[in-house]
Amino acid sequence: MQGARHEAVLMLPRVSRNTADEVHSCPKSVNLSTDCYTNCMTIRPLLIGIGGAHSDSGKTTLACALLEGALPGWGALKCSPDALYTSVVYDPEELARAGSDTASYLEAGAGGAVLVKAPLQEMPEALELALERLGGLPGVVVEGNSAIEVLRPDIVIFIFNEPERLKESSEPVLKLADAIVYDSEPPGLVAELEDRDVRVFRRDETEALAAFVKDALRERENAGN
Repeated sequence: MQGARHEAVLMLPRVSRNTADEVHSCPKSVNLSTDCYTNCMTIRPLLIGIGGAHSDSGKTTLACALLEGALPGWGALKCSPDALYTSVVYDPEELARAGSDTASYLEAGAGGAVLVKAPLQEMPEALELALERLGGLPGVVVEGNSAIEVLRPDIVIFIFNEPERLKESSEPVLKLADAIVYDSEPPGLVAELEDRDVRVFRRDETEALAAFVKDALRERENAGN
């Protein structure tokens, strides 16, 4: 590995690292489940998850819009599956790299950002470490379907970029959705979603979505008091 890069590496089968890396030992047997995550970490910040029907659906753009408006100073966590290696990157220079999603978060006003890549079975530990790095912030915006399945955020927003395009692997996250965002044409299942009290917004209804997020967070905070 060339150049200094601060990153936490969890359970790598093999890795070349320098003194800027940290290695954290975690249990080897991990299930991708809420129970596992609850056992690993009992206290966590408020979480808003942003998932999508497929890749390139506009998740990062929506996350930045919320960070700029409804959620100033919140943290942001980008999570992607990786077949082999687990990494939790929090080096400021790496996160601010021009053109990266994490740089977009920071430019939008995020109070901090972390990038996670991990195989599904190792994702709970990686996400735990990432949330620890974002401790002390009002909450965290979580981008990525796999992370949403593990963390079960307080609010889940699901994006349809094309009305009838839905990956099978995205369906579990759709079932968790509290709100749906679409472009010009709503998805065909919008009536079914509304029957479940899922709110539906066009992508240009940014202010209405921000108001929904603020109201939903207020309700959850009041319920916890």
